Parts: sequence; structure tokens; C-alpha cells
Amino acid sequence: MLCPKPHMSTDRAVAWEALRKVFERDGKISANNFSAVKNLGQGDVGTVRLVEMKGTTGGKGKNGRCVFAVKTLNKIEMIERNKVRRQHPVTSASK
Repeated sequence: MLCPKPHMSTDRAVAWEALRKVFERDGKISANNFSAVKNLGQGDVGTVRLVEMKGTTGGKGKNGRCVFAVKTLNKIEMIERNKVRRQHPVTSASK
């Protein structure tokens, strides 16, 4: 059973540790590190999926894997609908 608010669960340290180990080993975290469990929701420019991190233990997912919610966005759709925040140069007024 999943915690209603996984980011508030007592075992969140297990998930963070799993992420840290993968990052140290591979230098990055990518979609290849996860397997999809189910769709949680969909909006006009993206989808939220429940995923399990491959090769992890001590979590609440199938076979004890760590579970995460991953949001994927369609960049082209976001640009076409002007939903991408534009970057403005940072200026400092030093005296």
C-alpha cells in the first residue's frame, strides 16, 4: 500500500538514498532507471506516472522497489501554447 503523501512518509530516506546511489554510479538519473507502474494523471501538456526504480530495495513498490511519481512534459506543446517561462537576464545594480 502506498502512503497518501509519499514525500511525507517515514521511509523517504530509502528513496533518496536510492537516487543518490544511482547518481553516484552513473553520474545522472534517466528514464532508463525506472519502470512504469501506472498513469496517475494527465493534463494538457504532460502526464504523471507512478514508477519504480529498478534495482532498489526497501521501498513500497512491487518486490520492495522504491516508487516515485514522475511528471513528463511535451516540450513542443508547451512552446506552442506559450507555457514555457522565458528566462530574463539577471542584472545587478552594484554601487
